Amino acid sequence: MDGVTMYRGKALAAFLKAVGNIIPLMDSEHAGEFTKFLTPTLIREFSTNDDEMKKIVLQVVRQTVATEGVTVKYVRTEIIPEFF
Repeated sequence: MDGVTMYRGKALAAFLKAVGNIIPLMDSEHAGEFTKFLTPTLIREFSTNDDEMKKIVLQVVRQTVATEGVTVKYVRTEIIPEFF
């Protein structure tokens, strides 16, 4: 979890890609908690001008919302308004 606060730029992009692949492998409780921890960073990075980072953020969002531990209510209230 520390990588989210430590990295910037390309290192953060690589970290987010890795996390996006790991979250679906977690049990549902941990996946939901980690998604809630990661969401503010995803929202912040999506507002940057870097198109590559935006693609990575959208990929991670797609992977996390498809995970069993992330509730529909959380997706509707916290994630959808920020991206649409």
